[in-house]
Amino acid sequence: DPATWNALHVQGRIYNKTYADLAGLPGGSWFVHSLAPVVTVTAQNAEKTYGNANPTLPWSASGVIPGDSLSGNPTIITPADEQSAAGSYPITIADTGSLGGPMGYQFSINPAPATLTVNKAMLDIVPQNLTRKYGESNPSVFPATYHGLKDWDKDASGNPNPGVVDGVTLYACTTFPCVPDVNEQSQVGSYMIHWSGNWAGITSQNYQVNTVLPGELTVTPAPLTVTADNKIMRIGDPYPLLSATYTGLMPWDAEPIVGFNYPA
Repeated sequence: DPATWNALHVQGRIYNKTYADLAGLPGGSWFVHSLAPVVTVTAQNAEKTYGNANPTLPWSASGVIPGDSLSGNPTIITPADEQSAAGSYPITIADTGSLGGPMGYQFSINPAPATLTVNKAMLDIVPQNLTRKYGESNPSVFPATYHGLKDWDKDASGNPNPGVVDGVTLYACTTFPCVPDVNEQSQVGSYMIHWSGNWAGITSQNYQVNTVLPGELTVTPAPLTVTADNKIMRIGDPYPLLSATYTGLMPWDAEPIVGFNYPA
């Protein structure tokens, strides 16, 4: 008990020794035990999020004598790193490393592996607002900001590489859930940039799509130049029918009604 230790000025315990074999022991008062406790070191389960560095891998020790304490740590390994896909990976004790205890302690390693669980990372998708002129086509891929997308999973434009996140295609549309009903013939105005809303259709090994927010496509007027056509008339003839050339008029649009005046 602590009172006895204090009264005898006991500095600790020494194991795996007998009173006939005390050579080389440190000076002072010690409790000497002939038996050697065997401490079993076991890896423990851990988890992390995809893209994060591995956490400090946990372990436990069984067989420590009450009142004794260990120092240092065993060497713990796992094949997973920050780029490892979501899933499960073994955690094993490679060796006892710097692990130590009172003199005479012996250590054994439990070979049963623990599990490092790599969870999916959260992904928030925010379409970028765009402006284009009436008559122009929408981009083939609407750009977006993917909050939470790891650098190694994105292309030069910041969009996911093929196969990283499927099922979240952005469209220009008039209502949500979004279908691609806005095209080059859509009138001047503001439209939604969004997706189909089909959560069940999203597939990704490493990401959990958390939110998809709407963006805005603004269609502005296209420039139109009206140039009156030259006409020839003889003196005394009636005025010819006046006409004009429209530069920038879309092929699906009728020529606008423009009033022409002859000089007085």
